[in-house]
Amino acid sequence: MKLFAFFVFLLSFSAAAFPQYRIAYNVFQNEDADDYDVYSMNIDGSDNRNITNHKDVAWTYYAHKDRLFFISDRDACKRCYYLYEMKADGTNVRKVSGLRLEDSWMGSRNNGAEMIVSARIDDKVRMQLFIIDTATGKFEQLTNEDGALFRDPIFSPDGKQIVYAYKPDRKSREISEELWIMDADGTNRRQLTTYPKDDKTAEWHNYHAGPPRWVASRGFITYQSVQNGRSSLFAVTPDGKKQWKLTENKISEGWHDWSPDGKWIAIESASDTDPKNYEIWLMNFDTKELKKLTDAAVNRFQQAPVFVDFEERSASGIVYDFVESYNRRDVEAMMSLVADDVKWFSIDGASISAETNNSKELREFLVGYFKNCANCRSKISGFNRKGNTVSYFETSSSGQTSLAVYEVDEGKIQNVYYFPAFKAPEKDYDASLAERLGADDYGMKTYVFAVLKTGKAKVEKAERDKLIAGHLANIGRLAKEGKLVLAGPFMENDDQRGLFIFNVRTKEEAQKLVETDPAVKAGVFDVDLRMWYGTAALMELINIYPLLEKKSIQ
Repeated sequence: MKLFAFFVFLLSFSAAAFPQYRIAYNVFQNEDADDYDVYSMNIDGSDNRNITNHKDVAWTYYAHKDRLFFISDRDACKRCYYLYEMKADGTNVRKVSGLRLEDSWMGSRNNGAEMIVSARIDDKVRMQLFIIDTATGKFEQLTNEDGALFRDPIFSPDGKQIVYAYKPDRKSREISEELWIMDADGTNRRQLTTYPKDDKTAEWHNYHAGPPRWVASRGFITYQSVQNGRSSLFAVTPDGKKQWKLTENKISEGWHDWSPDGKWIAIESASDTDPKNYEIWLMNFDTKELKKLTDAAVNRFQQAPVFVDFEERSASGIVYDFVESYNRRDVEAMMSLVADDVKWFSIDGASISAETNNSKELREFLVGYFKNCANCRSKISGFNRKGNTVSYFETSSSGQTSLAVYEVDEGKIQNVYYFPAFKAPEKDYDASLAERLGADDYGMKTYVFAVLKTGKAKVEKAERDKLIAGHLANIGRLAKEGKLVLAGPFMENDDQRGLFIFNVRTKEEAQKLVETDPAVKAGVFDVDLRMWYGTAALMELINIYPLLEKKSIQ
């Protein structure tokens, strides 16, 4: 059975996981409404989606894995920006902090736990660097230089240094910003880049040293700069000793981002047909191949591309996040998970009625509901999924339980059906399930626990490969017969290699099963058997595992 295929670890096999990237970028939607949205697409330019779809200024400048961070003035004064995050598909939107931000790129460290941003406290404290705790929203001011400009900060890959754009007088048109680097505590500041003194082609508002991107796999920092009358990409080493023009592309090059593997660069470029408009291009840095991904004729100001890990989420994950958002009373996050024409139905006997007919009505209902029930929470049980349909039992704070059924389409909740509430029993004991799994009154049963150890036999690689193949096939057979409920390797590299848990009552029965394994018979593995008393719920693993397996190792 596939359930045990990962036991191939015993062959010293390892498989790398390759994330699927998407490119998120900003699009100007409506001038009168000052409306910008965040879009995303595959790295070949296909499957282009509006993932914010909100009447605000929403600009993304950074992603950490599948967490896409953006600034927005939603629920605030015009162009008063705050930090938000969402999933790569636009779901799970949440406000990260109450710190007002500048319009600036940003970075993170400690697996996205801390963000470095350019922010403000009031009209006097402007363009200073702060570190935000993304879990709590708390922040700490890092720089405090009155009148200076600090923007576009990014952490080094190890989180110990910060690169940022800086100029001592932010209002001066005679001084241009340069890239600087400092330790993460704000000390040991030094200049990295120097704009050519004899180059007079850049206007005061053009980037002389634009938002830096630290490319860990390449060992250098890239940035944009208008030199010789053209916006191009340049690079500098972290010690500042080497500075050079990075590419020789014929297109103008502006805001850009690197894929996490360092292979691709997504680049914003002015359109050839409409120089005041922008498009997104993709470059393979190794082959220098260049491809245009977006068309200026379709959307205006397609800017600030950002790579983000992306994986289509299952219907069960979407519904689970919806319930979690409900328990946080986070209406915005809930709305990010539903379709515009979502319908909420109540079912009572033979009748069905629509409580809400679209996301606007649902939003209004939820806002009013939470006002009247500030402490309402739900606990779910009996979670089940078949295709894009998810069902579960929901128990409210009052103890009432309802059956809920969700239909998900194209990553959004489309229809919700709620059945009449009932008072659930205090204890959810299921006598028929206990009998089927062989559980005693405590929900436990007897198994035989087997520890596989390195055997004394020394065999050639070809023969060993053959024995391990037979070993895996035997695991599958025993699992299919219901005799083997769990198997897996130990992670320490010592004589104890892995374990089996057999659904039998005696060591003698387990010994007979072990002897059917060709690797055991050949002496590649020795086995110690122990009687073990554990939860009968292990018997359900064989039904759960297929729901979790994205790829098969075999």
